[in-house]
Amino acid sequence: MFLTTLSVNHQLYVGNQDAEWSHLNEIHVQFSEKRSDQ
Repeated sequence: MFLTTLSVNHQLYVGNQDAEWSHLNEIHVQFSEKRSDQ
């Protein structure tokens, strides 16, 4: 039971990390596009 909970928590954690990174990448892309417009 404990191991199952642990693996689920790990998957959620990894999923959150991926979401954070894709969000940061989006901001970075938008920032780069704004700079290239000028």
